[in-house]
Amino acid sequence: MPDFPSQNALSRRDALRTLVGGALAVGALVAGIAGTARPAAARVARAAETALRKVGLPFLWPSKSVYGLAAAAPDSVWFVGVQGELTVPGPIPGTGKTVGGSPVIRRWDGRGWKEHPIRNWSGNGGLHSVAAPSPADVWVAGLVRGDQDTVRPYLARFTGSAFEPVAPPPGLTLWIARYPQLKATPAGLFLNGGTDRAHHLYRWAGTGWTAYPDSGLHQVRVFDARTPGDVWMIGELEGGYGRPAARHWDGTAWGEVPLPPLTYEVGLPGDVLAIAADDVWVTGSDEEFGSGNARTALLWHWDGRAWSKASVPSGAEVPDGFHRDPDGSFWGHRIDPAAPGRLVVLRYDGSAWRPTGTTLVAPDNLRLSGPVRVPGTGRFWTQAGDGTTILTDQP
Repeated sequence: MPDFPSQNALSRRDALRTLVGGALAVGALVAGIAGTARPAAARVARAAETALRKVGLPFLWPSKSVYGLAAAAPDSVWFVGVQGELTVPGPIPGTGKTVGGSPVIRRWDGRGWKEHPIRNWSGNGGLHSVAAPSPADVWVAGLVRGDQDTVRPYLARFTGSAFEPVAPPPGLTLWIARYPQLKATPAGLFLNGGTDRAHHLYRWAGTGWTAYPDSGLHQVRVFDARTPGDVWMIGELEGGYGRPAARHWDGTAWGEVPLPPLTYEVGLPGDVLAIAADDVWVTGSDEEFGSGNARTALLWHWDGRAWSKASVPSGAEVPDGFHRDPDGSFWGHRIDPAAPGRLVVLRYDGSAWRPTGTTLVAPDNLRLSGPVRVPGTGRFWTQAGDGTTILTDQP
């Protein structure tokens, strides 16, 4: 059901556009004056590049992988993953068995990586998702491998010294989303999962999980919540791989909301950001079926009445992902497929995503993925495509 914009929502977005637009105008005027006197310096400022540095991982067993990053503060940056995961070869190629390894959770405390105990974990497996609403409120999710190749979800919350298990929602299974997915939103902590072959979204209500009704989606790729009664999910119907479908929770029920047509056959949403009731963004890729074929960036916008393909004004960019800041500003990043070791930092000006003039550059031509922004600092932490390297521009 479409959520039509209120006067407050319209006023909020217009105010954001006015404030940001005014700031940009003043900045442009100052830059223009400075550029008249020192054009070379102005050009350097517009093309500033910052080198990312590798942050050495703590000792981990061989066959390790980093699966997720989260940041709540400069001394509260977390990564999760697995260590010691092995594949025992079978008599015929492709018939080997994976031994699940052990879970990994580490915190960067400003000086180095610190380990915290994971309580009541028994068995093999790894942690695949981490969310950090605040330095004192950090969550992890993963799966424990049992006998006969069975798996069960594991959820835990940081108590200040250790991660204590939290009971998963009743009936939570792993058949739809192989790994439970956590996300911190303005509406609280959300969990993406499924029960009895129906997809569900859950919100932590302080003492337990509140389940949203079945949305009809077979798989949810991305989701975001502005309030508990204003939630967006972008996913797929059963048998609809590559054909995105949207659902909106209006506080009472899920509404089916048509999305713009694709240019090619496969649409893969990468992120969604709900800024206001009339200002929601989805980014991703739109490509031909199969690897190595034609692709284009996907950017859709919800204006309170309908989704449309967003226009990208001159000087703007299509982000790969979004970031919220506590001061109410919104940021994005762009990793160029042709130069995957360069991360362009973007900022939302109320109507478009524009480069800030900062580009983060990885050493050794490393391919960047999964960047997170440290709230209130403008600093980024990111993974490299090899799954074992973490980088940052944080001093």
